[in-house]
Amino acid sequence: MSALPCPAHEAATTDAAAPPAGALADHQLRAVFAAALDPIVTIDAHGVIQAASDSVERVFGYSPSELIGRNVRLLMPEPYRSEHDGHLARYRRTGQTTILGRTREYLGQRKNGEVFPVEISVSRADPPGEAGPIFVGILRDVSDRKRLEEALRRRSETLEKLLQERTDELRASHRQLRVSDRFASIGTLAAGLGHDMSNVLLPVLCRLDSLEQQDLPGSSRDDVEAIRDSMEYLRQLTSALRLLTLDPEDAGDEDATDIGDWWSQVGSLFARLAPRSVRLWCELPDDLSPVRIAPHQLTQAALNLIVNACEAVGEEGLVRVWAAQESDDVVAVGVSDNGPGMPPEIRKRAFDPFFTTKTRGLSTGLGLAIVHSVVRKAGGDVEIESEEGRGATVVMRLPVAQERAVKRGGALGRAGVALADERAAAYAATVLEAIGFDVEHTAADRPNGVDLWVTEASEASHTAARRLLRAKAGRSVVCLLSDAQQASRWRDIGAHVCDPAEGLAGLRSAIQRALRNRKTTTYG
Repeated sequence: MSALPCPAHEAATTDAAAPPAGALADHQLRAVFAAALDPIVTIDAHGVIQAASDSVERVFGYSPSELIGRNVRLLMPEPYRSEHDGHLARYRRTGQTTILGRTREYLGQRKNGEVFPVEISVSRADPPGEAGPIFVGILRDVSDRKRLEEALRRRSETLEKLLQERTDELRASHRQLRVSDRFASIGTLAAGLGHDMSNVLLPVLCRLDSLEQQDLPGSSRDDVEAIRDSMEYLRQLTSALRLLTLDPEDAGDEDATDIGDWWSQVGSLFARLAPRSVRLWCELPDDLSPVRIAPHQLTQAALNLIVNACEAVGEEGLVRVWAAQESDDVVAVGVSDNGPGMPPEIRKRAFDPFFTTKTRGLSTGLGLAIVHSVVRKAGGDVEIESEEGRGATVVMRLPVAQERAVKRGGALGRAGVALADERAAAYAATVLEAIGFDVEHTAADRPNGVDLWVTEASEASHTAARRLLRAKAGRSVVCLLSDAQQASRWRDIGAHVCDPAEGLAGLRSAIQRALRNRKTTTYG
């Protein structure tokens, strides 16, 4: 029931079926108050509640009868409760208000003390015969709407955060692509430089070999030795450049790397890459077993570790490259530094692709990820040993290569040599004869069915090599070339590749690799 006062009924002196107009209006008003979904409250000029709809009990917890005659501030929390009478007094005095004729949001307070958001619309009425105006307020509980708005706001913030994260990731990807493009350009330049140097070095080294066989005066012999030292240094740089430009995911044609021989090729390059303020120290025992990883893969893995270590130590740092025979099956190759070390949270993510603690644009975040990928594909493992303030050590544990024995039943068979440089051809023939082959010199397009063929790169020799290898199992081909793309073509047909920049020692090593990988081991 509403709290509206009931009008007095007049005596039935008129038609009973037609009540007075005023009585009809009161009944209609009472029905409106009973049916209203939102609470309706009327107050006088001093804030005293005159009437309240039934819905006020559902929203505020007070029945209409509990509210009539009490000040409307009962439905307000602080500070509105203390301020409300002052607002009414100011309105009575000045006629100025900020709420009449508008819908505003405030806070309401239920009977149990709960504060909740409420939307209020207040208007003024001046009923005839009354001492003053009354104010009609419609109060709507907007708690559900506010909860939805808050949920939408949080969802919007989450979406904006995700959008910002994706935007940042895209920007980082663009930066990484730009860095990768620069690295690709540097790689192309390095490959071209290595190719050109290779073409020059081989004939120079061969002629130095020839000069050393002659009876030279002491001073001239010293000059030749000095020139050889310089050429050897250039050969090492060229070899290291070649190793760096190869794809680390490509295992190449070599199944074993001698750590000592490998370091003799790349050590000088690594020394030049280290800042002058950093000491690069190497400790490699002489009796290490060969490891099952291609030299260029080991070079790129070690390069990443050495560069990271040099950047970590700062001024007057020490970076140590070392190796140890951990067991008959495993050789450990490590890079240690005396830098600040890695905290556990960084160590856990160090191998994640694109993760970096360096300034964006100066690092792709791929260095350690490449190391991890290359070593795992070789059958090894990588471990970071570090404590904050005590430096860091990255250990690559590599499997030992299983040597393939070559049994000799007399001569190893026939070998052919097709090299334009007479000095290199003579040296190759000498090496093959010492091993146990009968050697003949062949044309570039006719290997004559030999068991091992040493040749140079050309379309004719490539076609001939492919036919030779397909014709009979156990045959081998060694090709001298320095172009990385051409090298891939030769490896695809099963040939072994030797860079001319490696000189005569490199040619001998390539022949030995070819022997290790021959599919048949007994020759008659």
